[in-house]
Amino acid sequence: GMFPDKEEVQGVLNAPGAWHFFLSHTQRDGDAKVLATELWSESRKYYNMASWLDVKMQTRDMSAMKEGVENSDVFIAIITNNGKDSYFSRPMCRQEIMWAVKAGKKIVPVCLGDDKKRIGEFIAEAKKWAQDRQLGDLPEDPETVGLAWPDFGPLNFVTYDGSDDLLAKAGQAARVRVIG
Repeated sequence: GMFPDKEEVQGVLNAPGAWHFFLSHTQRDGDAKVLATELWSESRKYYNMASWLDVKMQTRDMSAMKEGVENSDVFIAIITNNGKDSYFSRPMCRQEIMWAVKAGKKIVPVCLGDDKKRIGEFIAEAKKWAQDRQLGDLPEDPETVGLAWPDFGPLNFVTYDGSDDLLAKAGQAARVRVIG
């Protein structure tokens, strides 16, 4: 039924070294932080599943984030836009997406139920940022330079309204069985 349990991996930056979900979000949006934290605790509490979330990790530099993406089964992009710090406008979020592309991960976009009507806007915004691969002062990881930016249009957006079984939905969107 469930995702297989994760074996502890040796010689990694963060334990256990392998995760079911990588939770990508912007720290500059309160809703995104709440949603990420709820997903992290829901996965742990109900399914005994491991999620990579920056604030829960001991090491959270670029190498740690890259390791988290590469060693997770599913990449969850928590897409928000509060008018000033949208998910796609954040250079690190864009880099995390590119690591997911390079590692061949399933990308599942998640947004708040209230933002369901904005999904078209989010997809358009993702396209707008496809050209901008700079990370501000940091250069893009040389390993992802030149890789194609993903098209969010055909991806199955999962909406969350606080009471949903979001992980089951995310698993379905990624076509992997989370439970059952």
